[in-house]
Amino acid sequence: MVWAVVINGAMGFVWVITLLYVLPNFTTILDSNDAPLIVILSSAFKSLGATIFIIVLVIYIGMVASVGLTASSSRMMWAFARDAGFPFHQFLTHVNPRWEVPVNAIGVVVILQILIGAIYFGDATAFQAIVSVATIALLFTYLIPPALMLFYARRNLTIEYGPFKLGRFGIFLNVISSGFTFLFFVLLSFPTVIQALS
Repeated sequence: MVWAVVINGAMGFVWVITLLYVLPNFTTILDSNDAPLIVILSSAFKSLGATIFIIVLVIYIGMVASVGLTASSSRMMWAFARDAGFPFHQFLTHVNPRWEVPVNAIGVVVILQILIGAIYFGDATAFQAIVSVATIALLFTYLIPPALMLFYARRNLTIEYGPFKLGRFGIFLNVISSGFTFLFFVLLSFPTVIQALS
């Protein structure tokens, strides 16, 4: 898991530096009716074919990631319904005997994804607000472990560690990760469109 973070962090850093290097004028991106990524890629490659190839690659990666997310979300819904945590839990806990998967839970998750995605066609601002709130909620779950470690570390309590321990860097890294999360709480709360005050 640690090497996955290190490798993906290094690759992400190279991607961001490359993106910033080929970034066109900011007003060009804002004035265009196309998606920002399309404007950046077409400006960098100066080739319609290369731009389409990269966009198709990004869409493919998104589709593959959504399969994994749908699978994990449906299993969590199934497990929660198994403990009678959802209404209609008997419907949600049905496992298809042929495929041995919770088909009903998968169907409900897919329908919810479609409904949330359809909001974008009605009001893009509302969709962005939902995505921002979901991201903030996800970041909040990332904040809980380091915040609890910082809280209990000052109380000199005996903590039973698992097989992985950060050692003397633990408090420093917990402070950094908590501060980084709070920074993104602020950034994700900014409006996507700035309007002049009248």
